[in-house]
This record gives sequence, C-alpha cells and structure tokens, in this order.
Amino acid sequence: MISTRDLRLLPDVQRLRLAFQSMALLDAIIMPEWQFRYYSFQAPTENFGGIAIGYMRNGSGDDVHAIFGHVGCVIRGFAHEYPMSPYASDPVQVFPGVLSEVPEDFKDCLAAVHSDWWRATTFCVWRRHSDRCWYRGNINFPDHHRHDPDGSEFLLSAYDGRPETYQRWAEGDYSGTGPTFSLDAIRSVFEHRPLTDEIIRELNPERSLSELLTEVQEIGYPFQAYPAPATWPSLIVDLAQQLYDGANVRLILHDALLDAGHAELAEHFQREESHPRGCWALDLLLAKQ
Repeated sequence: MISTRDLRLLPDVQRLRLAFQSMALLDAIIMPEWQFRYYSFQAPTENFGGIAIGYMRNGSGDDVHAIFGHVGCVIRGFAHEYPMSPYASDPVQVFPGVLSEVPEDFKDCLAAVHSDWWRATTFCVWRRHSDRCWYRGNINFPDHHRHDPDGSEFLLSAYDGRPETYQRWAEGDYSGTGPTFSLDAIRSVFEHRPLTDEIIRELNPERSLSELLTEVQEIGYPFQAYPAPATWPSLIVDLAQQLYDGANVRLILHDALLDAGHAELAEHFQREESHPRGCWALDLLLAKQ
C-alpha cells in the first residue's frame, strides 16, 4: 500500500500524470454527470501558467490535488476524519512538518491551488522530474494512531498506475450490482492508446467520442480525430460562423449537418445547448483547429 511512510509504489511524475489523466477520462466515460465523478484532470493551458492539475474528491469530505509544475509534482491530500487533520487541533493548523519543507522549486505548484486548500491538508509529498523517489517533510507522527494517521494510505493507494486497481475500485463504486467494466478497455486507456468509439462503448454503451470530445481535450488525452472532409459545404460554414457570433441557429446547423451526412457531429449540436468560443465542433467547422 502507498502512504507517506512508504512511497515506493507511487509512480514517478510522468507515469503519475498519465494515470491521473486515464482515471479522469475513465470517470468521464462511465459517469456522465460531473458532480458524481471522483477523478478529474485539467491539462496545462497558457492561461493557467502551464500547470496541470489532477483532482480527486470522494463525496465524503476528502480530496487530493496532484499539481504538475515545471520542475515536478506536488501532491496534497485531506482526509478529514484522520488524527492529523488541521481541524483536530485548537487552534486549527496544519500538522507540523507537513508543508514547511516543500522546496522553493515548487512555488508554481503551491501558487496554483487556492490557499484554503493548503490550510486543509493532512499530507503532502513532492518529487522533481530528476528525483529517484518521492519526498515528504520531517514529521513526528502521532504515537496514539500508528496506522495511517494522515490518511495518505487511504487516499494514495489508488494511484499505483495499475488498470486492475482502477477496475476493482470502479466496480465497487460505480457498477454496484450492474455490469462490470472491461479490463481490456481500461488497460487501453491506461496505455494512452488513441480513444475510439469502440473503447468507449466497452465501458459505457450510451457514450460516444463526439459527446466526450470537449472533456477529452480538457484532460489532454489523445483521441482519434473526427474524420472531417477537406472542405465543408458553404451553408454549414455560414451557420457555424453565425452560431460562433452568437446567433441562435444551433438546430438549423444540426439539420444541415444531418443532410450532409455528418450524423455524429450533428448529434453534438442537438444535445449541447451552449457552444461558447472554444467549442471543439465549431472550431472544427470553422477550421480553427
């Protein structure tokens, strides 16, 4: 099991990042409603300073951020019922040693997450790209609770990078008495093979790549691009430009795409009411990507 007292099974920075992306994508496929998911991932953008963030929340008050900065990664976690919770002390304070020794190299990671999250932290570990192992601060763990006092084993053990670990967890939390999830499909995602409708349908027959593409791009996961023609019919381009400029022509564009034989793309405009600038489908029609 992974914990702050034994971090040997926690993957290196790059493999951990790939695991977070994979788990976020799998959650997006299996669970359409974002508020009921556990894992999410935001790929780096210019507006966010090139920082990528993986996030987990379990719906019970516990959470994890994995912040991937320029020199490496910092992981902070909060296990609210564990002895090293800041709220177990009076006054409220992070347990000594948890954050005080995070190197200056990681200031971009520390700045990427709001200070309220850092005030609610029970464990923190870090690793540079060049490091051979993960590090934590010099902590005198509570003697009265020798097993997992900071909740790190409880929260970090999911991140061993193994498809089997995710399958076992998903079938316990998502499927209940329902269908099981294909290990081959999960393994394909963990290996970052380009996402296809075939892989998606093995995990959730009610989901499609066109439906997921915006989230796939936010996660930064590779996908099999929509097979766009060399040129779009002028009517479709005109309608797409009007929608881009704010006109209410979404359903007209849907019908035009359907008539042109692009049923999968048309479905996107029928299903999604909002198409702000940056919408992948509009960008595709207007040759902005």
